Amino acid sequence: MLLRHLLAPALVLSPAAALAAEIPLQPGDDFCAAFNAAAPGDTVVLAPGEYSGPCVLSSGGAPGMPKTLRGADPDDHAVIVYAGQSSNVLDVLASDIVIADLTLGPSGATIDAIKIKDGSRITIQSCLFDQVGGISIAANSKDSDGVQILGNTFLDLQATGIYLGCQDGMDVCAATNVVIADNLFDGVDSSAVGYAMELKLDSHGVVRDNVIHDTKGPGIEIYGSTDLARVSVVERNLVIGSRTAGTIEIGGGPAVVRNNIVVGGAEAGLYVYDYQNRDLVRAIHLVGNTVVGDEGPAILLKEWAAGKDLELTGNAAWQSAGAGPAVPAAIPGVAMAGNVDCTDDPAACWLDAAARDFWPTEGSPLRTDGAAPTLADPLTDDFCGQPRGAVPHAGALEWTMSQGPGGLPVALKSSFPCPQDGETTGDPTGEGTTGEDTTGDPTGEPTTDAPTTGAPGSTTDAPTTTDASTTDASTADGSATDASTSSPGAATASSDSATTDADPSLDGDSGCGCHSRHEPAALPLLALLGLLRRRRRAATSGPAATTGAAASRIV
Repeated sequence: MLLRHLLAPALVLSPAAALAAEIPLQPGDDFCAAFNAAAPGDTVVLAPGEYSGPCVLSSGGAPGMPKTLRGADPDDHAVIVYAGQSSNVLDVLASDIVIADLTLGPSGATIDAIKIKDGSRITIQSCLFDQVGGISIAANSKDSDGVQILGNTFLDLQATGIYLGCQDGMDVCAATNVVIADNLFDGVDSSAVGYAMELKLDSHGVVRDNVIHDTKGPGIEIYGSTDLARVSVVERNLVIGSRTAGTIEIGGGPAVVRNNIVVGGAEAGLYVYDYQNRDLVRAIHLVGNTVVGDEGPAILLKEWAAGKDLELTGNAAWQSAGAGPAVPAAIPGVAMAGNVDCTDDPAACWLDAAARDFWPTEGSPLRTDGAAPTLADPLTDDFCGQPRGAVPHAGALEWTMSQGPGGLPVALKSSFPCPQDGETTGDPTGEGTTGEDTTGDPTGEPTTDAPTTGAPGSTTDAPTTTDASTTDASTADGSATDASTSSPGAATASSDSATTDADPSLDGDSGCGCHSRHEPAALPLLALLGLLRRRRRAATSGPAATTGAAASRIV
């Protein structure tokens, strides 16, 4: 079962929560003043139409009683409009806030859509970020904890989509216990790197069930941590086609990368390397992924050696451009078992790999040549959330299909053609066909797909660490002091222009100090796999494309 996020976790309501109010507004009303004047637990509800930004959300909720700003209609968004250059669209200066069902963008160059300058337990859900000129969601000014980015759609971005943490890690700021789940990214351009998302040094969390297509730089970048307790988990994502970099890049551990489908990439499909020679290539486990190489190799490993807690197990790979083997050669002392190179005959592995139909065929070598991870925790489910057998099959999809469901679309993953009752042929053990619903915990215990963070060893991914210094006064990489202020009743502009968020000594989007090795010229895309860019250029800033509409985009 794919993620079905609720606006907020289920809570036992306190008497104060039971008194929480809904505050309905109409276009033209001062939503910023209403939000800042609201009480913890209150919800400010915006009817469809345009509302003038910018806004500094200076008054938050309380733990367990977030204050919410949301659109009234998830299919006809309220739109926050801001064409200026003196502020970000929304600046967040408080904790326990939910932002949902809104459209933000287009915005000017370097103008961020939502910048979390000081706050924790911020949830951003089911919003549309359209042609944002700066970072769509940034938390790179102070420490933050428990940021959740759920079920959003990002279209035609002009800079990195999600930027969490600081370039120099916890010495400046870090984002801990992050959840980035069930989002759609379609198109990222930039004069700098142009990521879909990046977790900077010492930031960590879960990146799960996202669909990412057509980025300039990496679709997902994890920089690792100096603290081995800060494990990042990257799982069940579909990531397609970085034009200048690796499609998923791991610049350091600890990290578990499992059950992802990765297609193409100029530098590599799945790329692990030692970013800035930090010596963080350790405690990295790549297990149960399906990876297609094109211009770059399918899987590229650098600085891998014995004694570093490294593993490459049960992956399926195809080098579609004929550039050599898809699976790296064995490295003495490193756990590398059960990986299958499908380059010689992809049709023997999958129903139609060229059309992104990666379900294994009957008799596929993926069903016989897999291996259980030896260092990472067991793979209990696959890309679709289907249960795996005791010895998982190779690749991201465990089950064969009775007939091809077609290629994986560029859409929110909740729309994917994953197996339902009676649609699977065979079971993970190879003991025969089942007509039962295979979704959920293979132990038979009830499960939930709600995104939670934590170490990969936990079946519930419960948080294992929390950075307590959420009020650290450190500023972001090279940024001017974030002296934004706001009084209730005023939509006060931030005193620092978003253009000051970038350190000119760094190579990247608004402070990204990274990837100077990448050439800026766009490289040819995966023509064989149909990576066709679709551009949506709205004539107005109205909500012409909601997240519901975006979910049907297929390329």
